Amino acid sequence: MTNLPLAKGQVDFMSNIVVPGEMISEKPLRIKGAYVENGKTYAEVIGMWDSAKERFVPLESIYVPSIGDSIVGVVDEEKMIGYGVNLISSPYKGLILSRGLRTRFAPCEVIFAEIMEVSEVKDVILSRPVKLFGGTTVLVSSAKISRIIGKRSSMIEMISKLTKCEIYVGKNGIIWLKGDKVQKAVDAILKIEKEAHTPGLTDRIQKFLTSN
Repeated sequence: MTNLPLAKGQVDFMSNIVVPGEMISEKPLRIKGAYVENGKTYAEVIGMWDSAKERFVPLESIYVPSIGDSIVGVVDEEKMIGYGVNLISSPYKGLILSRGLRTRFAPCEVIFAEIMEVSEVKDVILSRPVKLFGGTTVLVSSAKISRIIGKRSSMIEMISKLTKCEIYVGKNGIIWLKGDKVQKAVDAILKIEKEAHTPGLTDRIQKFLTSN
């Protein structure tokens, strides 16, 4: 497990994805999204389990890779043909092919890349990988990413401009940020995720970002 800098309130996204009915602890834990049976704790819904912190984050949706999507992922192994990439909120795994690659990668490095190919068995080939140094990561529901980006990227560009942050948004629900007012940007993103279905959201986010 890597020690990447996380936004306040977020679980380490190198945690394991678990499915309903899967045991997450041999101890009885009273946590949201899980249940206790015979002294052990099981996932009630799909989610991410951080065993070190004993935290469970339910996921509203699992990301299904699609050609052309941009993703933020973590290199988790080096292979003969390239590098395996953890797509975080997806049961499928990414692959950066070493053929023609000018940059070397290492486990635990955060990358931004584009999905070039998805095979019938959901092997996900990535292209144009870029290393993301330092920064902060935040996990959101992949189903809310379009709302966070906004029409013609208007929402995310507004957040970036008003917080002076560099932001990379992955369709897989991982967002990487670096800049002056990172926590303000993160709070705005989490507010969008929570209020995505409500009218007048753009004006509220602008007011939130310009307030002290």
